[in-house]
Amino acid sequence: MQLDTQRGINQHGQQNHFMQGLERNFGVATPGSKWDGYSGDYSLILGHNFNDGRGNVTAYGTYTSQDPVFQGARDYSGCQLKSTLKCTGSVNSNQFYLASDPATLLSVQNHSFVTYPAAGANPPPLFNSNPYESLIHQDTRYTAGFLSHYDVNDFFKPYLTFQHMHDQTNTQVAPGGLFQGSGATDTGGFLVNCNNPLLSAQQQGVLGCSAGDIATGATRDIAFGRRNVEGGPRQFEYDHDNYRIVAGTKGKLELHYLPGYAPELNPDELVWNYMKRTGTARRPLGKGEVLQDNIEADMLAIQRNPGLVKSFFRAPYVAYITD
Repeated sequence: MQLDTQRGINQHGQQNHFMQGLERNFGVATPGSKWDGYSGDYSLILGHNFNDGRGNVTAYGTYTSQDPVFQGARDYSGCQLKSTLKCTGSVNSNQFYLASDPATLLSVQNHSFVTYPAAGANPPPLFNSNPYESLIHQDTRYTAGFLSHYDVNDFFKPYLTFQHMHDQTNTQVAPGGLFQGSGATDTGGFLVNCNNPLLSAQQQGVLGCSAGDIATGATRDIAFGRRNVEGGPRQFEYDHDNYRIVAGTKGKLELHYLPGYAPELNPDELVWNYMKRTGTARRPLGKGEVLQDNIEADMLAIQRNPGLVKSFFRAPYVAYITD
């Protein structure tokens, strides 16, 4: 039996001062020194010989685990970079506008529409998706199996192998949401009725909903850019199972394919011919004798005569068996 173990961990000192400066200017908190990404590998193998070494069974099992690390845990990946070397984010965070007035950009703060961008709004004016993204995926893997064989004789040495693997991985990306241009109207917006109970009086006023509009449920075509931060990141799980079974034999035993009808190539025919010429076939049944019992006794007598059995394989047309 052999047992092996290995543990791993990542240490990052956060020494990228250039990126830290960009992130501070964007309002991203710079992570401190990290010890994370723990991983472990464990394996066990054991085997046993039996019957004076003619047989063997060897079994094994492994377990691997990997903790996740997200981009927000590293200073070099804490924000999205523009070509101008500035941190940026997506406007599909907290930005709305009426299709009839696309130049007037709005944000939601508490239960009111305010001018975009709004300091302190949640979600923020620009959404930084990097902290949610996987840098190292979580992973768990199990493997197990066995390999076995038994040498019956020089001609017949069967073997059997079974293997199984299960792998499960979790990964995640930034929260989903409503994205500008993805709506059902001709402008890519969404229709919101003025009497929507989720609208405050202030919001109804900003949308230009009159008392009549509220009474009749008139609609406004609005472009939404809203990130679902309340729902958290989108997470995905991938599971993979694999099985493998192999059985066979080796040794001096060979497989010969015979024609569809070739009784002369089958040693069994020599046995039946012998049975027809001797024993029960040559004498009538006595009183109280049973045909099946007599036939079985004749076959047992052949089995106990090795010289006779070998003679069935000496005929020229079945010599291929002993070649």
